[in-house]
Amino acid sequence: MRPNEKLVWQEIEKVINQKVVHFERVVCVCQGELLDPINGGLILVFENREVLFLEQGTNGTLFATSVPWEDPFSGHLDKATIEWINKWGQEVSIDVCAVSPYSQLVGSTINAAFPIYDWIHVLMGVQFLRMPRVNLRWSIWLSA
Repeated sequence: MRPNEKLVWQEIEKVINQKVVHFERVVCVCQGELLDPINGGLILVFENREVLFLEQGTNGTLFATSVPWEDPFSGHLDKATIEWINKWGQEVSIDVCAVSPYSQLVGSTINAAFPIYDWIHVLMGVQFLRMPRVNLRWSIWLSA
């Protein structure tokens, strides 16, 4: 693993043996329409209130943090920002607890996590395992 990937993996390892109580996706919405329901960040909230936020990093690799996602457009917005949002959209966090495969995992404990690498061995995602049978695979290219 590369040094930055080790830091990402340390964040992921913190959630092993933790019970997931909530899932959210960070998706782009423009003019009321969900632009891409498949891709976007994933937020896992655990019973102890810890958070794991997974998304594509600025360098195109997996990024993971225990810092909760914050809406960059919350609060008072100036006219230029509102116009930009109306034209290009904005990222929002949506509850996906009732959506498969997340609905099958709410209340489950993550028993293990395995890295997903691309063809040049760059960390691109993670597969969470929950025994006995429901798994969650999340990567930059293949969400859920």
